Amino acid sequence: RYGYTPSFDLGPLLIAVLEKVQRSGCALDMNTSGLRKGVGVIFPGVSILSRAQRLGIPVVPGSDAHHPGDVGADFDRAGKMLAEIGFKQSMFFRKRKPEYEPLMNSVNGTR
Repeated sequence: RYGYTPSFDLGPLLIAVLEKVQRSGCALDMNTSGLRKGVGVIFPGVSILSRAQRLGIPVVPGSDAHHPGDVGADFDRAGKMLAEIGFKQSMFFRKRKPEYEPLMNSVNGTR
């Protein structure tokens, strides 16, 4: 978010972390705030989300809303990105229980 980039390859560490997330049964948070805060990207990026998808790790979209108008901001773009990566659904929580929602079809806007 602040332009910091590591001076070494994070690939092996990233894979190890994602494998632990997979084994734990947790989900990965996807944050759209970067699209409206000058960075122009969703966090985490495509490479991490692609690896998570291959491992079967569910994704929970979030907008880091600090104002009512930011709730769900850019979820349409996030859904299209997830669909392009290969995700079929996203996870959300209702009364602390995980539920799944089909992603919008990136071509025709249907579920």
